[in-house]
Order: sequence, then structure tokens, then C-alpha cells
Amino acid sequence: MTFAVRLIAFAVSLVPFPALVAPWVALDGLEGTYNGVDSMALLVTPTAVYMFGVSPLQAAIVSVGPILILLLAIITSYNYHRRRSIPWAPPAMFAVAMAISLGAGSFVVSTHYGLVLVMLASAFLILHQLAIRIHVALQKRQKLPTIHRALAVATGAGRYRWSER
Repeated sequence: MTFAVRLIAFAVSLVPFPALVAPWVALDGLEGTYNGVDSMALLVTPTAVYMFGVSPLQAAIVSVGPILILLLAIITSYNYHRRRSIPWAPPAMFAVAMAISLGAGSFVVSTHYGLVLVMLASAFLILHQLAIRIHVALQKRQKLPTIHRALAVATGAGRYRWSER
């Protein structure tokens, strides 16, 4: 069970990678929907000059935000692969995704399922990191052993063996 939880958490940490090619936002004045990769590519198009002229902060949120999400996803998945805790990256990823959705109000007309997937994955990872923190605190204080053991399994922090030998 512990191995399965670790595997699921690692799989969730990989969700932002395929979500980068799913539709993220529809931008005001531009036709169609843009995914994370398209939003990154806006930095090198003539549209970027217009966007940064209208609102530099919102243009940076829309075009640099996906780059930040990609970097945070790499850091998070690498740490999950190494079985290391990374309490700051999932909240940062969630904050950047929310900034793209809500902070670029004059550019973003609607949010689509790719960005919502990033938000959901980062929210799950935030809860997982919070459960790990609670588990570690209970383990150190040696309090509430029943909850401590349950969290050891639920967070994937407990021990597992490949065989019964």
C-alpha cells in the first residue's frame, strides 16, 4: 500500500507535463485557445509587444507563468522521484496557476481544462505535503500513534518490502 501511494503521488507530480499541451486559456482579442506551450511562445511573437504595451504585469503572468509552472513541475517530480519532501513547490505552482487564471483579467477570457488540471494536481500535492508534515510532527513528538501509523501509509512515508524474505 505504501508503495502504491508513493507511485500515485509521483504520477500526480507528472500531471503538469501533459497538461502543458492541453488548452489553458482563451485570450482576449486572439482567436482560439492557448495551451501552456503556446503561452510560452507568445514571448517571441509580435503579439508580445502589444501585450507588454497594454499591461506588462498581466502579459508576464500569461507568458512567463507557464515557464514557472514547467520549472516547478520539474523540481517537484524530481524530488518525488528521489522520495524527498518539497513543501514550497506545489503551493508555488498553485499560486502561479491561479495568477494565470485570475490575475490576468484583461487578457484571459476563459480558463480551460489544462490549467484546471495543473491546479488540481498542485492542490493534491499541497495536501500530500501537509499530511507529510503532520506525520513527521507526530512521529517526532510520539503522540497519537494511531493517527501517526495511518498517516505513514496515507503519505507513503512508511516502510515497504519488495519480498517477504
